[in-house]
Amino acid sequence: EDTMARLTSGDTQVLVGTQMVAKGLDIPNVTLVGVVLADIGLYLPDFRAGERAFGLMCQVAGRAGRGEAIGQVIVQTYNPDHYAIRAAAAQDYQALYKYEIDARRQTGNPPFNDLVHLVFQDRNDSQAQRQATETGRLLTQRAQSQGLAGIDVVGPAPGIPSRVRGRYRWHLTIRGRELSRFIEGMEFPPGCTVDVDPVHVL
Repeated sequence: EDTMARLTSGDTQVLVGTQMVAKGLDIPNVTLVGVVLADIGLYLPDFRAGERAFGLMCQVAGRAGRGEAIGQVIVQTYNPDHYAIRAAAAQDYQALYKYEIDARRQTGNPPFNDLVHLVFQDRNDSQAQRQATETGRLLTQRAQSQGLAGIDVVGPAPGIPSRVRGRYRWHLTIRGRELSRFIEGMEFPPGCTVDVDPVHVL
């Protein structure tokens, strides 16, 4: 609060922070915002990566020029031609939507399919991997036995991050329709978390 008060009063001229700085600040005298490594999140193996990067850059851009002075946003990127970077620079929501919806249609990601994300955690890395591999095998067999050709089991792969609080993480993703019904009655290993319609798939 003290930092925000100094920034609002003009006693502080420069503020350096994480992306949390972009969330909800209304300081009229901010006229220049810089985004360092704006594309770092674009290379995460998550189908929402482009959407998130676009949203963050638009949110950051909204911090500049909220008063009478004109605002300016400078974005550092190694990939200026990436669709999310270009759409954010132009504030072109329709361009982002068109690219995203076409890509998701081709890959079978939401909204064209449902997702279930499974995370396996254990203090032994090999054990977490074994659980993920075996569960993936059982899920594939279950889909085949039920004649469900439209269900894909993706993975397993190490989680990102691969270790949290001393526990190794492996994950896999199920993609298809009516997945809640598909996994109903299944028993998952201890320490496995099941996330239906996940926000993140890392």
